[in-house]
Amino acid sequence: MRSKTYLLYGLGKTNESVKRFFDENNIKYYTYCDGDLEEIDLSKIDIVIKSPGIYPNTSFMNKLKNSGIKIINDLELFYLIFPKAKLIIITGTNGKTSTAVMMAIVLNKKYKTYLAGNIGTPLFSIKSKKNFIDEFVVVEASSYMLEHCDSVVPYAYLLLNITPHHLGYHQSFSNYLEAKTKLIKNIKDGIIIYQENDLFDSIIKAVDCLKISVYKDHSSNGVYFKDYVLYSDNEVVYKIKKDIILPYHQINNMLYVVALAKELGIKPEKIRKGLEEVSFQKYRLQKIYEDDQTIIINDSKATNFEASFKAIESIKDPSFEIHWILGGLGPNNFDILKETKNLVDGYYVYGDNSSLIEKDLISLNSNYQVFDSLDDIIKQLKNNKNKKVILYSPAAQSFDHFMNFEERGLYFTNLINKYFQK
Repeated sequence: MRSKTYLLYGLGKTNESVKRFFDENNIKYYTYCDGDLEEIDLSKIDIVIKSPGIYPNTSFMNKLKNSGIKIINDLELFYLIFPKAKLIIITGTNGKTSTAVMMAIVLNKKYKTYLAGNIGTPLFSIKSKKNFIDEFVVVEASSYMLEHCDSVVPYAYLLLNITPHHLGYHQSFSNYLEAKTKLIKNIKDGIIIYQENDLFDSIIKAVDCLKISVYKDHSSNGVYFKDYVLYSDNEVVYKIKKDIILPYHQINNMLYVVALAKELGIKPEKIRKGLEEVSFQKYRLQKIYEDDQTIIINDSKATNFEASFKAIESIKDPSFEIHWILGGLGPNNFDILKETKNLVDGYYVYGDNSSLIEKDLISLNSNYQVFDSLDDIIKQLKNNKNKKVILYSPAAQSFDHFMNFEERGLYFTNLINKYFQK
């Protein structure tokens, strides 16, 4: 692979790290970004490394497909250059980041482990003195990353969940599902951990390897959650702090982590120490304010309705009203809105998709208001004297008003500091 000539298509963070690796190892390459005036002689190119953010239907992508040149991405390249790395690939629609962080911390209690991928650390920015031979690399893998991977053989594959997402990129749910599941077919002597689902059960059943299924609150290898305690074969692994918020999504993620750690021979006390070190990602069910009457949760990372529904389910004290702030860029989900009708006391809607959400809330005869801005919502909720949880869980992408969910989350936190921290 090091003797090939490559074309780096797109120079975002991911391909910039590949470029540095090529420079350090005297690997020949060219670069191309959409809009470049200079033509690329494709007859000189053996393999194209596509940046994950580039859409599959650009004019240059179509030209590459017609040329027959192999198109891969950094994950495929990493496997081809470091085939003895033990890749733990974590994917799904929701929960990838939290699970990947927990997994890396827990595995490091016994094994040398790296964390990379969609989490913000490109694979080719991590370094190993052993060329990753028999070392674990935990990869948070988005559907964008997985799309142009064909030969990667995971050591372990964690498939957290699948719901329709990124359909503007993938063009159909079947394409999205294919990206998320196709590497399962490559697994030989590895491990698959998954939630049973008719969408991909047949794919998993066709693979001959160790399979661990995770259900709500328990797994098929003796890891389970009961009464705020996580167990492995009846031995206490971790106790969840009792609070008004019981983060079922994180408990589910922990089940995956503990199930794999158990199979890898990590003792419960070491798993416990690892989980105790975890600092969960900002803006995912993050409590940012509390007084006698009001608890405020910043859940800006919820970019789809499935994630927001899990946040609503996590609020366990019925004496608190739930006031849900939602809206942004993306589709509505009537089925989930219907599920929340008996859980949510007030809907506060804003953003580009507010008219779509409003239409369905009218049909459900829900208690809702539509606002021009997030600022106006907070001003109104400041004057609400009921005992309440204010849940900011947009159920939408942030790009109508913000660069990303982090910027959106910071903006919300600053608003709360302005109006409530007085």
